Amino acid sequence: IWFSVPSTAWLVDQQRGLSPGALAGLRLSLFCGEALPVELVKRWSIAAPKSRIENLYGPTELTLACTRYVWRGDELLDECRNGIVPIGEPFPEMEIAILDEHGAEVTPGEPGELYMSGPQTALGYFQSPELTEQSFHEVEGRVGRFYKTGDLVLWPMKNSSLQYLGRLDHQIKIRGNRVELGEV
Repeated sequence: IWFSVPSTAWLVDQQRGLSPGALAGLRLSLFCGEALPVELVKRWSIAAPKSRIENLYGPTELTLACTRYVWRGDELLDECRNGIVPIGEPFPEMEIAILDEHGAEVTPGEPGELYMSGPQTALGYFQSPELTEQSFHEVEGRVGRFYKTGDLVLWPMKNSSLQYLGRLDHQIKIRGNRVELGEV
């Protein structure tokens, strides 16, 4: 079993570790922590031809993974946007809301910010009530507190795969670690 951020798999590729069949013993390959490029998944699937590949999504505030997309090869490339593998569907007990800049739910097929709630949602940020108030909200017509992820997503239709479109702020990921560009 393999579990890493996608940038680690790129490092394996740069070291020529993704030659055909090089990872033939893998049964399951899990990626999380960064956007997963389609090109990387294609290369990985050639190196690990027997492995099921899953893209997991979940911010730290929701403790690891909240959604899952199972890669099924080139047959569903039309689900990928901007060369990025979808983040999939929420796990059981997770609830999502996709809201516009005014806090109203968007209709399927419209992009919006992803809000998530579930049993593993953090209570807030340690000794930071201001940041907690900015990041955790109630969503009209829904039960529970939702975490405002800052991620722009598209849900083409209910019961389909969520597509990751990018960030709404200036945060980037480097090897799976959050970096605020204003702090650099």
